Amino acid sequence: MAPEDWSFIKAPERRLAARLVAKHGLVPPVDVLSLLKTYADVEFVDLPTEADAYLLYEDEKRRRPLVLVSRNKSSNRQRFTLAHELGHLVIPWHIGELNYTQNGSKSTMEVEADSFASELLLPSLWIRNVVECQATLEDRIRVALTANCSMIATAIAISSAGSPGSVLAISSEGVVKWSSITSGSITASPPLGSRISNWTATNPSWTIGNIERGTETFWWFRWPQHTAHTVTRTAKQIFDTIATGKTAKSTAEAWTYFCAVTGGLSGKQSSSLGSVDQLYSQFKLRFQQASRVPSWLTSHPRFDGLLSARSKELWSKKK
Repeated sequence: MAPEDWSFIKAPERRLAARLVAKHGLVPPVDVLSLLKTYADVEFVDLPTEADAYLLYEDEKRRRPLVLVSRNKSSNRQRFTLAHELGHLVIPWHIGELNYTQNGSKSTMEVEADSFASELLLPSLWIRNVVECQATLEDRIRVALTANCSMIATAIAISSAGSPGSVLAISSEGVVKWSSITSGSITASPPLGSRISNWTATNPSWTIGNIERGTETFWWFRWPQHTAHTVTRTAKQIFDTIATGKTAKSTAEAWTYFCAVTGGLSGKQSSSLGSVDQLYSQFKLRFQQASRVPSWLTSHPRFDGLLSARSKELWSKKK
């Protein structure tokens, strides 16, 4: 595999993991235990409750490094720990250094080892291929979960790789423990610590799916996709009709804000949207949440036509 294949991976520790994946032809679920054993001896033992593993470097008593892994953690946690410790062994500037977590704060090397482990277990190239080859978000999630990583790690990989226009969340016993929006999304995600049922109840028109594993549930939400209306008038002409009878100040403020929101959104999402209908759908969602837009504008029967005209005008400028 040519080096340029992973040139989009910027973090040096993730590039090292990508090279290791390429060198050994690794495909998820990665046999990380066998891989680590080529670099060190591994033993599963009882460790203090808070400890995941200890890495002991070679010395006069040991000819190879020794990784002591807690036998009392979940299998997914153990796999991530094995990949994390491998990171310490192969990242050149980590070798021989003392790494630690203190008062809940991780050292730079601990953060880098976590990053290395994430790339090793959920390779960016593999995730990109999943996103490109699987037609639906549900299929992408189901395939990504075959990597046997934690739900949160899988969700982070999916959210950063694509699938625009979605909200992802992980709940445990009904409480949100992680949430995010995917690239190309403009809505908010469920607040941490909130009840997931509150989100589903307030977004009844969204497409909702979930996968349960143990006490955790992987949720995904997609807003309805709309088709831009056929319009022959310009956005400004439609706006002027809607604004008939309004004060000059109110009209000018509403038009300025409307243009700023739509223009800014169009520019921000230019690389992630594939059609004028997707841009129109983004506008529909955005103005459901825009508190500064007067109700006389958003509640008017011609407002959808205004959004259609504006989306088509802005989309034509992209070509």
